[in-house]
Amino acid sequence: MRKNNTINIFKIGYIVFAILFVVNTALALAVDGVQTFQYGVKGYRGTDDAIITNLFVQDTDGNGVSARDGYLRAFQQFYEARTLIRFKDISLPAGAELIRAELKLVVTDRSGGMILGGYYLDKSWDIESESLGWKNRKLDKAWSDPGALNDVIHGKSFIINGFSGEGVQQKIVPLDNEVVLNWLNNPSTNNGLLIVMLDKDASAWIHSSEDPEVSYRPQLILYYE
Repeated sequence: MRKNNTINIFKIGYIVFAILFVVNTALALAVDGVQTFQYGVKGYRGTDDAIITNLFVQDTDGNGVSARDGYLRAFQQFYEARTLIRFKDISLPAGAELIRAELKLVVTDRSGGMILGGYYLDKSWDIESESLGWKNRKLDKAWSDPGALNDVIHGKSFIINGFSGEGVQQKIVPLDNEVVLNWLNNPSTNNGLLIVMLDKDASAWIHSSEDPEVSYRPQLILYYE
């Protein structure tokens, strides 16, 4: 009986392996090309990223402290920080059809087990504006609510998890095809992403487009046929 069970387990394992092989092969065959967008690679300069926080909101008319250089942050501790990322000037070869899109982030994590939430912003923001922050998205324009979380496309989001706490980790997550296709066809709708820490007392250091290690910078990956 034990021998038969062992044989059955091997059969099931083989079937699962075969199915996965067929699926992965089909996906590979369906893709004709890959277009990547990463600051400093092949002349690309279209990444905007910043952090907005509610630190010192009482002293800044509610706008908090923001930063456009150095690490990106997402955390909930004695104050909260959220990350804005946008890939501008993106395109596919003429006649190409988008198959799928992915976001690659490199995160330094020392605690493990945390969960990040990703959202698609539906309001524009100005990386050059000194007003950009927890309250404002550009000069004389405020977020609907402080922190930008009510200025996202409702019903569309993603999760970044599986953190081990072992330092630098690469995370690749699928993005919503409809949203990314709209970015390609209507660049004015490309307001980028909001990354939020979903766990209290957790902190993520997200490597930014200014990172000295180019391979650590945020990357948008588009697969097409």
